[in-house]
Amino acid sequence: MLNLYREHTKSCTQKRKARLHTRKAQEAPSLGWKKCGCPIYASGTLKDGFQRKKTGYTTWAEAEAQATRWEQAGSNTT
Repeated sequence: MLNLYREHTKSCTQKRKARLHTRKAQEAPSLGWKKCGCPIYASGTLKDGFQRKKTGYTTWAEAEAQATRWEQAGSNTT
């Protein structure tokens, strides 16, 4: 299973510290988090070995769908 996390950039619309990593559960609106457009990454081991790859999405639902496609294909390459 791939691990998903958001890596905030210097241009984060919510002014979060650059290179800060957050997970979906940490970004709950009840915790005061607002949506930002920073990229979501996937990391983990599949048949190609360990990789860290940008999902190409900024929403959790889309990133989770991409990770599922990579897992089903057995490789986390596009």
